[in-house]
Amino acid sequence: MKQKRKFAVIPGKGKKRGIKEKFRRGILILAAAVLALLAAYIFAGNTLTGWLLKTVVSEESVSEQLVSVSGVIVRDERVVAAPVSGTVRWVAAAGERLAAGASVAKIYTADGGVQNIAAPVSGVIISVLDGLEGALQPGDLERIDAAEVRKLSKKIQALSDGDAVKQGSILFKVVNNFSWYYVIDLSRDDFALLTSQRKRLRFAFSPEEEVQASWVVLKEDEDSVRLAFALSEDVEGFFVERLSDAEIVVRRMTGSVLPSTALISRGAEKGVYILEKSVVSFLPVKVLGEVGGNVVVEGVRCGRTVIKNPFLVREGQRL
Repeated sequence: MKQKRKFAVIPGKGKKRGIKEKFRRGILILAAAVLALLAAYIFAGNTLTGWLLKTVVSEESVSEQLVSVSGVIVRDERVVAAPVSGTVRWVAAAGERLAAGASVAKIYTADGGVQNIAAPVSGVIISVLDGLEGALQPGDLERIDAAEVRKLSKKIQALSDGDAVKQGSILFKVVNNFSWYYVIDLSRDDFALLTSQRKRLRFAFSPEEEVQASWVVLKEDEDSVRLAFALSEDVEGFFVERLSDAEIVVRRMTGSVLPSTALISRGAEKGVYILEKSVVSFLPVKVLGEVGGNVVVEGVRCGRTVIKNPFLVREGQRL
């Protein structure tokens, strides 16, 4: 009977990895980690940019460049005084335009007499007076200083039907409504904006009305220019107003109104970043002018998505 042999398992020794192979494996792991981090960074960056990005959809509109001014209204007006004392009775209505010689009012005296008061010239009858009629006349435009006129005290007077009047007191005035003037002082910078001789004005006492006027220079110095705007259109309220703020429409522009922050420069070229299919693209534009904190540009069609804070993105970036 054969005796069975006993076998012992001798642990083997595996093949040792070389240093170069370990280095290559480490490089591959490191590269994979870097790529993963980069992808995560790009994803997170685009996501964060998407959250912070501000955009506006372009729309074409008409914008105005305005200059705000304060000035004095000067009219060709003639005052009429009471020739006798008595009680006034109006024949014509305030604001009515009469020919020269037409009856305006009658004064009934204490002794029973009646004195007819006629319009000395053709014009509009105005019963409200401010006491500045004599000081502010078209022939004295060069000497009118709006700031100084504001310091003058106005003596408003308006006689009603049946009021007592004294001989020599002012009854009414006749205003020539075919022409009137608006005198203002402008800074040199604002004056430089008046590139044409005719402009449109809107007065504070009738802001919905717009009237065309031509201007002439009355006086100028190193810092300012005094202008007189000549007007020939009626504006509601201009017969009784003396001091008024107004807006000069310097320029009207048709284009897309965008925040100034949306505008970027590429050398001498101006443009904006727009989003097209989630990709940032540069679009060149022509700047027409500035209105407040906005710019009016040409070259952006309606409906384009314009980026308001372009410093957050770069051209070609996908969001």
